[in-house]
Amino acid sequence: MWSCIGRIAYVIAELSRIAGASTVYFTLVDSRTHEKLYTEKFMYGYHNPFMSGTDIDAPSTYHFKNRDSLFSDSKKLVAGMENSITSVSGSVVSKLSK
Repeated sequence: MWSCIGRIAYVIAELSRIAGASTVYFTLVDSRTHEKLYTEKFMYGYHNPFMSGTDIDAPSTYHFKNRDSLFSDSKKLVAGMENSITSVSGSVVSKLSK
């Protein structure tokens, strides 16, 4: 038996444009021994070249011209966060099924 521990942070990255970004730390743990079976850091959206992890690109739909446009459409912002969860979950499943 195993369990999954995940920590998700949704942050705003300021570049030449504004983009939503998620950093997810995923760890698969054996529930009996508490041994870490798998651990990985996923970065969705903005990619920092000084940080290591698996990069997942965000669709251009979730790139914004500026901070005002980011916060002006809360439904689109939430949809971007939901997309990040779906994208990271899909990547975890893909990696674990190999």
